[in-house]
Amino acid sequence: HTPVADSTSVPSLINNFTADINYTIPISRQIGFRLGGSYMHGSAYCQDFPVTHFADCDECNPAVAGYARLDIAQLFILKGSYAQTLEVWKGTYNPSPPLDIYHAVRVSSMDIGASYMLNRNGNIRYTVSGEFSNLVAGDDGSPWERQNQTVLGVSALIKESSKLFVEYFYTQGYVPLNFISGSHPNEPYPAGYTPCEQGVRTFGIVAGFQLTL
Repeated sequence: HTPVADSTSVPSLINNFTADINYTIPISRQIGFRLGGSYMHGSAYCQDFPVTHFADCDECNPAVAGYARLDIAQLFILKGSYAQTLEVWKGTYNPSPPLDIYHAVRVSSMDIGASYMLNRNGNIRYTVSGEFSNLVAGDDGSPWERQNQTVLGVSALIKESSKLFVEYFYTQGYVPLNFISGSHPNEPYPAGYTPCEQGVRTFGIVAGFQLTL
């Protein structure tokens, strides 16, 4: 997604980079707390209208993030993060009415989650977990304003090698990034139309098994 301008003849030219700094505070022998921050010079939220998958951008839209993680006795983990672009995502503005009332915004996301291992010393280690995430990609009241997701899970690690897991997810809002704010008239959607909807609710169950031989 990052812009390359006329540099395509120089494949080695660097046009994107990231930086991260973090520090773990040893609160005690059983408790550790990590705090960190990251910077990405060229985030994926940089396209002009209309937004399509894997299209190039004219200019970079940097993003910053902060995150934290608390570990207690290798049994309980609490983590969270927040990220935001430094500039508005131009592609989130649709110039066709009635959607032209929604301004382009900076994209942000946050998540918070926790997990707890029930029997660390057993042959089968059971872990329960939960996570909530939120993506804000549009102006207040726009059909592409946000998408939230809650995930609850249970996993079983069998003899340090194989894992069985079941997850339940619940999603609020439907915000696909492809044509997030619509398209040019009839390319493919009519003018002033977007596939996004805030009233959509989705839920499901995912089960899987990871086998290591």
